Amino acid sequence: MVEEEKTFEELASEEHKIRERNELNDSLNRKLTGECEYTRFCLWCNAFNKGQGKTDPKTFAKYLKEENVKLTIWQRIHLGKKYFGYEYEFDYFNKKWSAKKKSA
Repeated sequence: MVEEEKTFEELASEEHKIRERNELNDSLNRKLTGECEYTRFCLWCNAFNKGQGKTDPKTFAKYLKEENVKLTIWQRIHLGKKYFGYEYEFDYFNKKWSAKKKSA
């Protein structure tokens, strides 16, 4: 079976569609994981907290309260692991999540 050679325009169009799909996926992933909110938090720290506290969970909690931001449990877990050094465990007996700081 012989495949037809594609023109430059067809190849460029296909590549453009792939890039658009990847950008959409990246954007949706950032929203799903809470990365967009963490970026806003960093901006908030720069504007109102003299650039301090970007890895401080208490400052993040203050930001969430002042800006009235609601995060899902999955967003909280992702951000806690990635930026604040927490480990999470689910207690199936009590049906609750527990968090603790990772030991250095």
